[in-house]
Amino acid sequence: MVCRLNRSLYGLKQAPRAWHSRLATFLVTLGFVEAKSDTSLFVHHHGAETAYLLLYVDDIVLTASSPSLLRRFVDALQREFPVKDLGVLHHFLGVTAESRPSGLLFHQRQYTLDILERAQMSDCKPCSTPVDTQAKLSEATGDPVVDPTDYRSLAGALQYLTFTRPDISYAVQQVCLHMHDPREPHLAALKRLPHYLRGTVDYRLLLHRSTSSEARGGPTAWPLSGSRGPVRGIIAEPPHDRFRRGLDPRRRGGAAPRPPRAKRRGSGPRRRGDAWRGGGRLAPI
Repeated sequence: MVCRLNRSLYGLKQAPRAWHSRLATFLVTLGFVEAKSDTSLFVHHHGAETAYLLLYVDDIVLTASSPSLLRRFVDALQREFPVKDLGVLHHFLGVTAESRPSGLLFHQRQYTLDILERAQMSDCKPCSTPVDTQAKLSEATGDPVVDPTDYRSLAGALQYLTFTRPDISYAVQQVCLHMHDPREPHLAALKRLPHYLRGTVDYRLLLHRSTSSEARGGPTAWPLSGSRGPVRGIIAEPPHDRFRRGLDPRRRGGAAPRPPRAKRRGSGPRRRGDAWRGGGRLAPI
């Protein structure tokens, strides 16, 4: 017997797409526009009113320029869907959010401790930096690791931690380059990260308003792998401090650094996911 479904069912592979399409269509009727940089972000602009809605499956973060506008959208969602209002944001997808007078604090302290426990390094000796600046990783140096699955599991867990810990982003990106064939030197670089996290477990990411119109940038960094070219830094563009980042398209094959004129702010189209809003810094609280 063959049955035809009149609507999507939870658990089917088409269900996530059907749900996202259903909610996105409703949000458009409320005046929201899907962001080009991230399909999970919806933006509402009408005169002086502004609202942002962040969606992950059925978890929603909603913020607005005024309490009345926020209440209006919450009521509209509750009339259309069985929505539960959890109040002021405090947790979202494992990330803890704390409101302070100076801005918003984000951290994944418990997740960091879980990573250390999973790696059996809860009592390891802390180190002061996430990478060894003297070591250069190569793809074919050293013996293969005994269990590549453990390597990939730890590297993947650290990737999620980079949401609130940009200080480890570079090191995590480098060890993830070797997931297909991890060797002992790669494992040593990976194991260094829990040592660094053990000493910085209380670090938080503070996001604050920024009115600066000065463009700021980070320098070019040479990767840990000696066979790869330079990686460009980060530039913050006024007036909204949109952080843009990118890789040198000739980074594979050990290409020489770009000429100085090419280090200026790019004029090409921005890639999806390259925009960040607001100033930020890391500090132990």
